[in-house]
This record gives sequence, structure tokens and C-alpha cells, in this order.
Amino acid sequence: MKRIYLALLLASSAFTGGCGLLGGDDEEETRSEILASGEWRLISFVSQTGTQPARSLIEACDEDDFFRFLEDKSYAEERNQRICSNATNFPPVALGTWSQTGDVETITITNSTSAGGMVLVGTWQVTELNNNSLRLTATTTVSGSTRVSTVEMRHQ
Repeated sequence: MKRIYLALLLASSAFTGGCGLLGGDDEEETRSEILASGEWRLISFVSQTGTQPARSLIEACDEDDFFRFLEDKSYAEERNQRICSNATNFPPVALGTWSQTGDVETITITNSTSAGGMVLVGTWQVTELNNNSLRLTATTTVSGSTRVSTVEMRHQ
């Protein structure tokens, strides 16, 4: 009886565990695949220069815009229904390219359109990236002072 039970147990584990004969291999997505897996919505954009207080750079009209990092390394920022007053001269879609270092430790976004209007241009440190959220940080020097900008996005 014990031999029959052991044989059944071994046979069932071949179909449910191990290499997953019935379920196939479940490979985890790479960070690059996660970044390029859909639309990202801006939820926070904060900048602090030197010892000045941090200030938010996001307005209510920015909240329905979305950002796409495509697998072919093209990049798009799309303004939705609410257009900010300072963006009326910009195209509704700002196009560019993006590149990465390593396993998406940093990303560099380049504007491909001469009209401008792109929010995320330059090199950003990727401090968080998962299926739900993306956090980017950029450090620059402005008039001799260090500026730290942090962007948070939610995956749609």
C-alpha cells in the first residue's frame, strides 16, 4: 500500500512541481520588460535646489498624461484631455528615444522632436521599478547649486 501511495505521489509531483511539465516555465520579467510593458502615469514630480524647500512640479493638468517606454527603445509622452496652459504650443505627443545602463539602473531619455515639450529629458537613476511603480531621480547643477528631482509613476 505504501508503494502505491509513493508511486502516486511521485507521479503527481512530476505534473505539478519541478520543471512544471503541465504549467511550463514561469520566467520572471526583466526590469527592461517591466519598463516597456505599458503606460506609466505621473503621480509625483518634486524638485529641490540647494537648501530651498522642495517644490512639486506636477499640476492637475499633468495627472492624465502618460509615458511609454517601448521595447524598440522609442519613447512617448502623451498629453491627454487636460492640457496645461504652458504646454499649448507643444505637440500632443512628444517623441524621443530611451536607453539604459545595466539592468535598468539608469535610463537616458532624448527628445526627437524639435518642438520640445518633453517632461523627462536627460539621465535618470532608477531607484524603484516593479510592476506597479517607477521612481526616477536626477541630480543636476543649476547656477552652482545642486538640484535633485524625483519622479514617481504608477503602471497602468
